[in-house]
Amino acid sequence: MKKWLFIGLVLSSLCGFAQDIKSELQAINTYYAEHPNLAYSVTYTLFKDSTRSDILEQMKGRYAKAGNRSYFKGFSLENVCDGTHTVMVDHEEKVLIYDQPENPVAEMTQFLEPGVIDTVLSGYDEVRYSDVDAQTASITFVLPLTEIRTIQLWFDKQSHRVTRSRLTYREPLEIEDEVYTLPVLEVSYSNISTTIQENDQRFMVGNYLQSTEDPAPVSEYASYEFVNLKVQRDAPGF
Repeated sequence: MKKWLFIGLVLSSLCGFAQDIKSELQAINTYYAEHPNLAYSVTYTLFKDSTRSDILEQMKGRYAKAGNRSYFKGFSLENVCDGTHTVMVDHEEKVLIYDQPENPVAEMTQFLEPGVIDTVLSGYDEVRYSDVDAQTASITFVLPLTEIRTIQLWFDKQSHRVTRSRLTYREPLEIEDEVYTLPVLEVSYSNISTTIQENDQRFMVGNYLQSTEDPAPVSEYASYEFVNLKVQRDAPGF
């Protein structure tokens, strides 16, 4: 249950900004636009409340993207997109899910991608800029009428690469029949690589499927439950 909650939490206009904040946000987007091939380690930490003294869960993963291909591994999950097809493997539940969605790239998009940050943060009530130290600054957005109350980004002043983000929730969160008030999700990004190539083996759905024309798991995953979402979606009456 917590694993799926994390997936939901993680996978979430510039008009009116003070000019320096607007330029900083544009520079952040420019960094990711100039680095379309990117891989990084990510750590998700869910805190009980804003004091961040009580950790409910902490999970780590690795994300890679090159062109329209992407790969994520973490929480006993693997997600891969070759630009046309997507595969998700849950090694804990032993389930392999195949799909050919209309826009697979968008479905696999992570937060740190060109244009995503300002799109997610559109419609703010308030925005604040803060110098943390000589190398780091942060921008905090206060959002109205959403389950997320604030989003804070920390970034390197020189490169404008985001190093950490924090989401504070407006409503209590229920996890396995226990309710937590104003939980906080903090995400850190490290071990950045910009040299990953589109032919990286991690982007190959053939690692999991015998073929995409008549999808079936390779022998390594033959014992996994296989779900073909494309067939289910294309079935009459779906």
